Amino acid sequence: MIALVALLVEQSRSERHLTLSQTDMAALTGGKGFPFLFQHIRDGINIRQTCNLIFSLCRYNNRLAEHIVSMLFTSIAKLTPEAANPFFKLLTMLMEFAGGPPGMPPFASYILQRIWEVSLAHVFRIYLPKGFTFLDHQYHLKY
Repeated sequence: MIALVALLVEQSRSERHLTLSQTDMAALTGGKGFPFLFQHIRDGINIRQTCNLIFSLCRYNNRLAEHIVSMLFTSIAKLTPEAANPFFKLLTMLMEFAGGPPGMPPFASYILQRIWEVSLAHVFRIYLPKGFTFLDHQYHLKY
């Protein structure tokens, strides 16, 4: 089914935008956390076509691409490692995509930025005292 949806979305594309009705677009991208995409990714069925659907939806729409990447990281954080596996596979597919047709968002940049944010948060949580903030201490650290 997801392959058919991806094909129909791509066929609805005119030069720089999708000609989907508001109802169709809401069914695909509406709701908190993109429930349609989340369910298909979580099920792990045909992740490649889910990736193609995301590419079709996000072409010339960087904001949507950023929100979808955010949803992927949020889902990974909430799910067990086994359940998060399809989300990691999808992130890998999005990262591997280079070039492509005009208007494709820079997925690698969005993903790397989120990885950097997550890693910094973990470093600060591990190495800094509880309750420490840079604003309170004006960046003065004692070694």
